[in-house]
Amino acid sequence: MENQRAATTKPLASRRIHHPYLSLLILIFSAPCTVSGLLSHFYTRSDTTTSLQSHLDTTAHPPSRRAALSMPLALLLSTISRPVQAAPPVAVMMEELGYFPVTNQKGDTVYISARVQRGSTDQAVALAAHLRKTGAVMYGAFWCPHCRQQKEIFGREAWASVNYVECAAQGAGADVALCRKKKVDGYPTWVLGNGKTVGGEAPLGEIASKSGFRGEFDQGLEPELPGSGSCR
Repeated sequence: MENQRAATTKPLASRRIHHPYLSLLILIFSAPCTVSGLLSHFYTRSDTTTSLQSHLDTTAHPPSRRAALSMPLALLLSTISRPVQAAPPVAVMMEELGYFPVTNQKGDTVYISARVQRGSTDQAVALAAHLRKTGAVMYGAFWCPHCRQQKEIFGREAWASVNYVECAAQGAGADVALCRKKKVDGYPTWVLGNGKTVGGEAPLGEIASKSGFRGEFDQGLEPELPGSGSCR
């Protein structure tokens, strides 16, 4: 019994403390002389407008001991609980990769390309209408940067009229069987209405010429390709 009483009456300082912030609170309230040094360690951040030390030095009527301790403690707890601002993963994927995931009607995760950013010229819109009318098709893959560049060359309004077939199995609305049937071995691949093909990203002037576009087309009005190529 003597030993049990001794065990139950141990002072708080000798007991094991499990709460992550309780040790900090005990240290602050039991050793006032160390408060300034302790808090100055936490409040040397660039986004803190006034440090505790400068507040105490410039105040004509210093606050009470409780007030002096409660104000920086509240600031400390607010910095601990402050959420980290980060860009949403979908936004990051759209910006960096040019595509993002969605869930289809079957519950599977598939990928779609980001929206085309550039606007179209009038001649690009006319060319896209011609390509659609004559049955031209562009075969590509959602992950292919050359396909993304080809879409940007057409621009938003023109690209909306282009017949496009997704060849990557994980792409939304993919038709892998058709891509194999057409023997597509690189992206993008154009199969024009007159039977001609264009491999890799191409300037609109070349596509207009090979597809038999009869309208006037000034390649100088369109953006220059940073480089040509295809994805395999």
